[in-house]
Amino acid sequence: MIDIANEFSLPPYIFITSNAGFLGLMLYLPGRHDEISEVMKMSDPDSLIPGIFNPVPARVLPDAVFNEDGGYDAYVKVARRFRDGKGIIVNTFAELEPFVLRSFSDDHRIPPVYPVGPLLQLKGQPHPDLNQDQVDRW
Repeated sequence: MIDIANEFSLPPYIFITSNAGFLGLMLYLPGRHDEISEVMKMSDPDSLIPGIFNPVPARVLPDAVFNEDGGYDAYVKVARRFRDGKGIIVNTFAELEPFVLRSFSDDHRIPPVYPVGPLLQLKGQPHPDLNQDQVDRW
């Protein structure tokens, strides 16, 4: 969508529905294939991801990060485009993730990050067996 926004001379902003910690992981991945490959070979190492205050056990990271059959590459392909945006809107607030948000402002290669959360879907998803009229009333 960044290319389309640029084509129409619109400023491309990226909206991350996850938290700033996930954004930190995504910004960390490009150019780290060798490090990630080493983590894949270890039983349960702790990884230092810039912006995350404490080491993170690899077992809590998304499985796709460690999937050598396309998952890692897909994450990296998306993450590389983050730096092409005019800004990044992330689902968090400054008091919740101050450390990681400060780390973004310290890196001048990252576009401005705007915390706009928490954005919550309080209703949840409608039951899949409901017809459209029932969903609209739900």
